[in-house]
Amino acid sequence: MKYHEVFENNYTRRIGFLCRLINLLEDLLEESDCRDIQLDYSEDPTSVVIVEGVDCAYSILESLELYGGKYDIIASIGLGRFKLGDLYGRIIEYYRRGFHSRLLSYSVLTDETGIEYYLGVLFDGRGFLLEGGVNTISIPRIPQCLTAHTHPSHSPLPSSRDFSAIRDLFTNGGLAHFIVTINKSIAIYRAGPLTTSDYELLINAERSSSPVEALMDLARGSRVKVCFI
Repeated sequence: MKYHEVFENNYTRRIGFLCRLINLLEDLLEESDCRDIQLDYSEDPTSVVIVEGVDCAYSILESLELYGGKYDIIASIGLGRFKLGDLYGRIIEYYRRGFHSRLLSYSVLTDETGIEYYLGVLFDGRGFLLEGGVNTISIPRIPQCLTAHTHPSHSPLPSSRDFSAIRDLFTNGGLAHFIVTINKSIAIYRAGPLTTSDYELLINAERSSSPVEALMDLARGSRVKVCFI
């Protein structure tokens, strides 16, 4: 495995900010025992995020003071316009606009040589691109917001190792993984805080002999969702 590039641009920064923001709001949701979290914000990572707790059992201000610094988010209490649930799907659009065409170009190389390529975006807003081997890629065991890899098959079905990597990604606060081929590509992403049931379904997916059935079980019974890109 070797690094092709370490980079930072508008989309890596947006993805890093979105990931930190969602993780902050998930912590507030749990710590303050709220029914929901609403917010108002812009895509500028330096802007102030307005947070509103909905039907909270405990003070959301105290939770915000506790967790705000952890994620390098400037936030204050106010009236929100968006729900926490509205944020998860934005990772798909950021990837599509910022990286998909580039991964498609690498998928052509994968189809020709069998060598897989991997994209990761970190919580601090930096991205990196790796070159693996033939029909294999070693995934760095570090927390990441978004991950993607090219697939030598023309079908973007995840392997058992892919499901394992996705489980690790979500457990560490990541949002989405993309499997890219020259024909089709899919996104596997979470649409809410990961639950124990979601975790168990991901383990079952690793052990399944049918990736199609595993994806269908996830999409039906968990906060893990699947869509074509």
